[in-house]
Amino acid sequence: MTKYVVIRTDGRTEFETMIAAQEYFDTIPNGLSIMAIDEEIPASYPDKEVACWRMRAVMELAGLKPQIDMLILGLPQPDKTVALAAWEYGNSVASSSPFVKGIQAALNLTNAQVYDFFVQAENLQA
Repeated sequence: MTKYVVIRTDGRTEFETMIAAQEYFDTIPNGLSIMAIDEEIPASYPDKEVACWRMRAVMELAGLKPQIDMLILGLPQPDKTVALAAWEYGNSVASSSPFVKGIQAALNLTNAQVYDFFVQAENLQA
């Protein structure tokens, strides 16, 4: 079954129809995008941890860094300050971290997509 998700700077909202999603999107000031998603059975992947610079580079190459930056800036304090410090200055990030899980949910990324991003980050050559 296809659902439509409105991605906002502070989260996401799901709709059954594209028309409903578009109507909602047109009325909010913090909307980023509308995505069509197919429900799937979540797969389980091993936890991975990579250097933050690697993950930021992979997110930039995937075109997702601006959305992540906007999501962080839309968080309430003190979460905003903590998330921004972790994203910009953290040493490493784990795929099981609340930060990653929050970004995954907000951007409607699958477990497979997140795992693939971590694999790409591990293999990034600088």
